[in-house]
Amino acid sequence: MKLPTSIGVALGAAGVVTTALLAAGWTAPPEHTARLAALAAVVAVIGWVTSDLGAAAATAGIAWLLLNGFLINELGMVSWHGPSDALRLAVLAGAAVAGWAAARVPRHVHHRRELARMRAWIDGGGLVNVLAAKPVLTTTKKETPRG
Repeated sequence: MKLPTSIGVALGAAGVVTTALLAAGWTAPPEHTARLAALAAVVAVIGWVTSDLGAAAATAGIAWLLLNGFLINELGMVSWHGPSDALRLAVLAGAAVAGWAAARVPRHVHHRRELARMRAWIDGGGLVNVLAAKPVLTTTKKETPRG
């Protein structure tokens, strides 16, 4: 059963806020790459768990705002730093798509298998052959006891 998008966004927001707090405490301020990697991992997990691209993208946006405002600028002020912010945003968006795709691939493979089975059934006549076939009576020969 698929989670509603709103629940996925709430889980994602909780996950990235927790990760941002932990990253702020465990890493030195100039270690932006480690902080970005931690947030990207959470975004990918949300994309995989929810299998909802909208929830994963919203989580990536929240993660970028937290990364930019609190982990890079450190005062809660969001500002654009040019190509470095574009790269960070692309990494988070890529993590969202990667997590979502990782959840979709097994379902797609299963769907393709079911589609192949259905096509084989149709090509083999399927229900038409079953309905058109004459009933075959099988008789079994009774064995008489010897002795």
